[in-house]
Amino acid sequence: KFHSALALLLLAFLSYFPISAESYLMDNVGISLYAGAAVPVVGDYTQYDKITDLLALGPHFGLGLSYYFTEQLGIEGSFHYEFNYFKEKYRFAGTEPVRTQLYFLAGLIYYFDEMLSEKDIRPFARAGIGLYNWAFREDGLASDASTNAPGGFKSTDFGINIGAGVDFKLLEDLTAGLVLDFNMYFPKDELKFGYFFAEQGTLSPRIKISYFIPTSDDY
Repeated sequence: KFHSALALLLLAFLSYFPISAESYLMDNVGISLYAGAAVPVVGDYTQYDKITDLLALGPHFGLGLSYYFTEQLGIEGSFHYEFNYFKEKYRFAGTEPVRTQLYFLAGLIYYFDEMLSEKDIRPFARAGIGLYNWAFREDGLASDASTNAPGGFKSTDFGINIGAGVDFKLLEDLTAGLVLDFNMYFPKDELKFGYFFAEQGTLSPRIKISYFIPTSDDY
């Protein structure tokens, strides 16, 4: 249902804008805003509780800065923030435990528009690495990390990012797109978190709005 709502919203938005067929990526800097959902899909919390059982669907927000070497290939660095509250059955009365994730991604983007006759619809794939700062918090987004682990149930760990999506050109320097990203990080530390708490994975369906700034006089 969520994916369908995103698609309908984007299609309605697209209908208000004329589309141009000129190139707009090569030698340009892109600024992208992301908004969507954070869906826990991989990981165990304890021997008996999977992360998918524990956490509810949450929001995702992001800001990216990209540069394109060609009309197909670019790099992007981006910051993202998302959180997932515990489901009702896992809460103590009067508390709002939550997992927060703040992370930085750096990776490559490749557009496959040469495969299509319509150049204003641009499918792409992306892959990169990330640094993930995460915490399981006791009562709300600003609360302290849970004391279920020495020093708090939190850490900063490396991980990977892969994704795919499609951009639609709206104006000469503006696009809107749909993105589906998968992020996984690896916080394995048996002494701190126990044997069963290891890799954690999140799926993020999102809307992306990008604005492009030319860096070449030939633009």
